[in-house]
Amino acid sequence: MKRWPARQWFAKWCGLAVLVLLGGIWALPTFVRGIESNNLNRIPMPVPTSTATGTATSARARLRQAMTEYLQQESQPKSLTEADLVRLETELDDPAKRLAAIAQLAAFGWPKLYQVGSVIYVNSDPIQDRLQKRAADLAARHTDSATVRGALASPDFELQRWGIWFWQGGLYNAMRAAKHVPLTLRAFPLQLTEDEKIWTDMVPLLKRLAAADSLWRVQALDALGACSFVPLKDFFLGLIPEETEPMVILHLIKLTEPGTRPNQRPPTLDCRFNKELLRLLDSPEREVRHSALSMIGGNWQRPEMWRVEFSTKLAARVEEFRHSADPEERKDAEWALNGLKKSVVSLRDCEGDK
Repeated sequence: MKRWPARQWFAKWCGLAVLVLLGGIWALPTFVRGIESNNLNRIPMPVPTSTATGTATSARARLRQAMTEYLQQESQPKSLTEADLVRLETELDDPAKRLAAIAQLAAFGWPKLYQVGSVIYVNSDPIQDRLQKRAADLAARHTDSATVRGALASPDFELQRWGIWFWQGGLYNAMRAAKHVPLTLRAFPLQLTEDEKIWTDMVPLLKRLAAADSLWRVQALDALGACSFVPLKDFFLGLIPEETEPMVILHLIKLTEPGTRPNQRPPTLDCRFNKELLRLLDSPEREVRHSALSMIGGNWQRPEMWRVEFSTKLAARVEEFRHSADPEERKDAEWALNGLKKSVVSLRDCEGDK
């Protein structure tokens, strides 16, 4: 048998290492995009930890309390056993019990159910991993339009998330069957098929979730953004003046930029968002100012497609909060200023900044 000299072996392995490295570099953008997409679609909007004083009995306060409790439960989900899955599988066949069964299955199996891109969730416990996979498969068994409609109309947060997710899949499948490719239909009139109309008739339910003080506003907005052949721009624009969550505003701005393709950065995004951040920083509500300062401070850590360039006017406004009478707000200001040092602060020609 031919024996290779040590030098040839060394050259061979170095060549293989270079090929592996180049392959990793080539695949990295796809992997990162998968992580970004997964994070943006599965992480719910942050909920303020406090409610406005004097409004504990208001509907808004009750909703915020329910949202907080839901997030606490999701952080420590109740585990399902084999017996639970057998029972829930039987309940799925009963229309009267189906939505309640889906809510339990989705609450347990959501890491497997809502996977997107190249990110794959694996539970360190192989038994739990298998149970979560089965729960996710069962939760995705009944995704017909009637079940999705019921989930979107439900007050249950878990069903709302499930409904938004599978509404997008249902609409896409209907469009694909009609040979209507979604990404080529922006700004074109379209004659919808009966199957497509079944799904687009649910748009008012999604608009309700997008406009309300809902846990899934961003997800509902993203779903509506995929339905761009339905005239929604005025609806999106009408939400911005009253919206107080920075990331929701950022989504709305991206959805209302003319001629912008998915994952393409709108040309006026930075200026428009700076204007809205200044509005939030002038709010009399402490929580609103806190959200704005938190967003500014964490801007540099976000995926590039969600990173914003700030104006010198906004940087000067943040500096003013260092002298706030509220010590917590001064901490928020320091956080925001540290973030500004790591972000781009160069906009000087935004409308109203001159």
